[in-house]
Amino acid sequence: MDHDRQRRTALEAQGAIVVVVPAGKDEGRVDIREALKILWAPPYNIKTLMVEGGATVIGEFLTNDTLAVDQLIVTIAPIFVGRGVHVAGAVGDQKLLMPELANIKHASFGRDCIMAATLQRCDYPK
Repeated sequence: MDHDRQRRTALEAQGAIVVVVPAGKDEGRVDIREALKILWAPPYNIKTLMVEGGATVIGEFLTNDTLAVDQLIVTIAPIFVGRGVHVAGAVGDQKLLMPELANIKHASFGRDCIMAATLQRCDYPK
């Protein structure tokens, strides 16, 4: 597991707990399933997690039935970051089946808009 040991030491000096997780199939990206296995097990026992990311990370969490996502909070800021504006799309040639949103709430904070919703898995016709 290759990581920046200087950065890790600096974070730990500030009180952070750094958990090193193996990379997934995509070089340089965390294997999300492996990370969750580590975080959910002792000594961490983390059962609630906030995930920040772009289209790829959000898409992986929303479209994978083995990842237990039950609530989504999206912050929309008046700036585009990255290579596009897709929230989540296709991975390779696969079309992603997105869950439906329920109990939607929204609020404005300055220039940002926050939306929160619970997720409902859907069985789409094939």
